[in-house]
Amino acid sequence: MGMVENMRVVVKFFASLREITGKEKIEIDVEEGCTVGKVLETFKNQYPEMRKYTDVILSLNRQYCTGDEKLSEGDEVTIMPPLSGG
Repeated sequence: MGMVENMRVVVKFFASLREITGKEKIEIDVEEGCTVGKVLETFKNQYPEMRKYTDVILSLNRQYCTGDEKLSEGDEVTIMPPLSGG
């Protein structure tokens, strides 16, 4: 049984989410097999104010994604609030 490998990924926040976290980007370690959605949940637990956004926009390496995608070392996850119509 090998040890679970941790991977480092970058999570970027935009607009009001940046204000909530107080950061433009955060580097975190995730376990192998971690998904984009799991990262989102982690931040919602850390910053409960993020929970008011039920339909955030997620991207993985600058491609829109659903949250089911598995992460790899060095990936970049972006979390954006829903775009407001106007």
